[in-house]
Amino acid sequence: MSGWDERCSRCGDDLDDVRHGETLCEDCDRALEIRARTDGIHCPSCDGRGEFIDCIDDLCHANGECFHSGNTVCDHCGGDGRVSPETCDEYYDGRLAERARLSPLQTIALLGLVALVFWATLTLAYGVVA
Repeated sequence: MSGWDERCSRCGDDLDDVRHGETLCEDCDRALEIRARTDGIHCPSCDGRGEFIDCIDDLCHANGECFHSGNTVCDHCGGDGRVSPETCDEYYDGRLAERARLSPLQTIALLGLVALVFWATLTLAYGVVA
């Protein structure tokens, strides 16, 4: 059984190793570091974590860290987890613009629908039959 000097002073978990007299586990240290950053707002891309798991393995997601290659640093905030409000707005504007873009097949289908509605309108209004 380990003593309190071998446990995290914040959450009580066992410390993996004593690092220069620190008494916080890595998770608590990371959480406090993120909380200490007061500039800007949470990055919308990584939800303020500064990194994300870019792996298809469910075990990596359940553990909170990728076993294979490690977590991927967020390109949007550079790993800080915080961005300016303008940068956040640009992120959402980019996502909305990306969603509004039509694929070539969707564009053809939309043009066909517009042509069909135009033809139906002419038929009903003027009695024109092709």
